Amino acid sequence: MRHVLGLALIGMLGCAAEKQTVEQAMAQCMHTASQAAAPTAGVGIGASSDGRVSSSISIGFTADYLIGRSPDQAFESCVIRRSGVPPTRPYSAIISGRSHDG
Repeated sequence: MRHVLGLALIGMLGCAAEKQTVEQAMAQCMHTASQAAAPTAGVGIGASSDGRVSSSISIGFTADYLIGRSPDQAFESCVIRRSGVPPTRPYSAIISGRSHDG
């Protein structure tokens, strides 16, 4: 039984140590960076077949937003955490390039 637990622990540690390529990390960290810019909000309204109406409001914000980290800082931190290396381009340069692509 100890050997099974030991192997499971080694397997879990191996997964935790795996790093992504910088390109993979940059793609996955775009959302993290955008959430650092401002809180998110949502509104929902629904009706059931028996005539009942429901509504919801949600507001979300990340720790990056709360501590005042810029989207560029949040992006860089996320990419380094996932890949071990800094991004090849800052978040702001990626976003400004997208707006000109048309």
